[in-house]
Amino acid sequence: MLERHVKKMKEIAVLLGLVARELKEICEELKAASATSPKPREAEAEGEQKIEVQKETGPLTLGKVQSMFPENLLSKLYFEDAGDSIIIRPRSYLGDEFREVAEIACDRLGGVYIGAGKNSHFKIPKE
Repeated sequence: MLERHVKKMKEIAVLLGLVARELKEICEELKAASATSPKPREAEAEGEQKIEVQKETGPLTLGKVQSMFPENLLSKLYFEDAGDSIIIRPRSYLGDEFREVAEIACDRLGGVYIGAGKNSHFKIPKE
């Protein structure tokens, strides 16, 4: 039982590290944006560019998400299309590989980790 709690604490520590990193990046971006706030026309042009990029890449699909993971992790994960999101569940305890999965699912793909005991998973929005 103690080992299970230690594993959970390690997972929580990894997630807190990810959150801290994200908050630091957000603060830096906000500081940079407030220092060089664009003129209204520039902001409109940037918004238009972002929309065009979204149209080109389109919503995430199961295949696109799976292609982000290295071969050694694919066999350890179960991927599910849940309508508006992609769900990633570990097939078994990931150990040190949890960090790598979290970095891809959360940092690169904008997902979140939902800790729910045996039903813990990563949820990645398609849009």
